[in-house]
Amino acid sequence: MGQLYLEDQVINGQQTVPDDWVDSVAQPQAGANYSLQFWLPQGSAGEFFARGAFGNYLWIDTERGFAVAQFATQLGRDALSGDEVAAAMRALGDAVDAAG
Repeated sequence: MGQLYLEDQVINGQQTVPDDWVDSVAQPQAGANYSLQFWLPQGSAGEFFARGAFGNYLWIDTERGFAVAQFATQLGRDALSGDEVAAAMRALGDAVDAAG
């Protein structure tokens, strides 16, 4: 799903949603850091993430062109804050960029 967002929702050359869909997701709705089922981290520049139960996340960074799917079972643990998720995923992106 993350890769689909990176490719502007195009499958086999076919547009699956309106052309501006991904841009719409990356824009806050109603003054909140939330848009079309995704959270937008503070200082977002083309970044958004979905948050599931038990520590599952889907992070999409359209500016740097990467997505991370985290599957977890954090039973009995508090979920990470949006700021913590953003810091971890941005650090991962920085490490990938540095590695070339």
